[in-house]
Amino acid sequence: MNQQLWDSINWTLGLGAEPKTLTFLQMGLRAIIIYIAGLMMVRLSGDRRFSGRFTDFDVILSITFGSLLSRAINGSAPFWGTIGVGFVLVGMNRLFALISDRSPSFRQIITGNSLILIQDGEIQSNNLKKAHVSQTDLIASLRSNAHLSDPSQVKIARLERSGQISVIPTVCEPHVIETTVEEGVQTVRVKLDYPVQRKKY
Repeated sequence: MNQQLWDSINWTLGLGAEPKTLTFLQMGLRAIIIYIAGLMMVRLSGDRRFSGRFTDFDVILSITFGSLLSRAINGSAPFWGTIGVGFVLVGMNRLFALISDRSPSFRQIITGNSLILIQDGEIQSNNLKKAHVSQTDLIASLRSNAHLSDPSQVKIARLERSGQISVIPTVCEPHVIETTVEEGVQTVRVKLDYPVQRKKY
């Protein structure tokens, strides 16, 4: 029974067949399986920086789509079948995006949640490990995204679903430390203090 099932799967997917003999159905099923498997691989990797500013959908589509079309160009796969499967991939991408927009639970499974990396000046070490982000990379993101180098100056830093790190600086509290009047001109010296004490990391 198991052998018959495996033989049916091999025949359905055209496993072991010559590339040019694959049917449109076989190529389409292969594309769908590769698309879903690719999404799972990206999600399991845990490193959202892999996808950069693009969603996981876009990353998988660009990889599989480019590889697919190149096979049609070099003649290693049926020409019209390859074009048809390209439309299947685009349809899968649109379908997953539509389901994600309408189903928060599905979107959470596919894209995950955002992670707080810094909260009120304190680095969240556990979330750093989950996000596969080192403290060196985090500080570099603070410098590039908010022109800050000290975590104590950050109200909240969050790893978004897109893989980007968003930073909200802590609001400074001004304190008047000196007031002088010379020749009718008043000069006020103000010091900006952060409410969170600086910590060493």
